[in-house]
Amino acid sequence: MLKRLFFLFFILGNSVIYSQKYFYLNSRSDTIPVIVNGTIFKIGEEFQKIRTNYPRLDTIQFQDHAWKDSSCILCNFKPDTSYSLFFNCCGTIDINPSSKWNNDSLGLWDYETEFEKYQKVLMDLPYITLSISNGSEKDSIYGWYVDYACFPRFKILNKKGWNYGQPNKCFYWNNISPFLFFQSKENYDPYKDGNGIINDVYPADYYELARVYVRLFDNEKHRINYDVKTKKITVR
Repeated sequence: MLKRLFFLFFILGNSVIYSQKYFYLNSRSDTIPVIVNGTIFKIGEEFQKIRTNYPRLDTIQFQDHAWKDSSCILCNFKPDTSYSLFFNCCGTIDINPSSKWNNDSLGLWDYETEFEKYQKVLMDLPYITLSISNGSEKDSIYGWYVDYACFPRFKILNKKGWNYGQPNKCFYWNNISPFLFFQSKENYDPYKDGNGIINDVYPADYYELARVYVRLFDNEKHRINYDVKTKKITVR
């Protein structure tokens, strides 16, 4: 009897967890038109309830601002969690868990001189591994986190993957991170360190294979993989 009751509670508990497939989104500034998972929303000061694909990733697009050319930004929105859009550096839109804005010091710091304090509060630090599948190092496919405010760091990828770590954010920073897979005719061997990583050299004469923009919350581990055969990127 106890086993049956435990099983019933287990089923009901899972039903509750997976039925809460909504998150909440507002804007801390202007009304911002967005497309979330194919549906158009005008996000203003009031929170809107939006269905999430969790545990699969969601997509968000900004129609009228700096990220409008990024196609879709992949996000791991969590059920029953509130998020806020805000204007970060240089007019770009960023997304953060609304709870992060409960820090009163954000209203006291000067962004120009104390931006590192802002980063510490508002920046997430996901751990990224870059890899390829259906290919090998002989394909000479490089992985690169693209941030022109920082000196670049990229490497030839294989199936095992490159533990890139946390995206390096410099002064002109944003939590939305672009990752690029490319091939190049350039010989980068002279610039490789002992781990095969090319540091502080911008890619030249390269062919872009694929690019993805991600906004990954909660400092979790993720693998971004490029399939050489299908030419598609997956994030998990």
